[in-house]
Amino acid sequence: RNNIPNSIKNISLYEQYKPRCIICDKLFSDKNPHEACHIKSDKNGGTNDKKNTLIACFQCNRNMSSHNMMEWIASNWEKESSTYKRVYDELIRLDKNIF
Repeated sequence: RNNIPNSIKNISLYEQYKPRCIICDKLFSDKNPHEACHIKSDKNGGTNDKKNTLIACFQCNRNMSSHNMMEWIASNWEKESSTYKRVYDELIRLDKNIF
């Protein structure tokens, strides 16, 4: 049996589901890939468990650096922004930790 390469799986995933970054809401693509990120950064004591991880685009995750996600969003979009509210609501819906 010949396994399908991950690069092809990712392209198919993007084409079929058109998933978006939880933070910036941009579609994932070959030019905007996704990766796992911490809600509470590992530098600040965040863990690698399910309640502290999400999928975001490469650019948001790298720009967040060692900041906690909600603090970083508040500093870039403000706490009253639709971005902050959307991410916060999604964290609640997914039963994730919010720091």
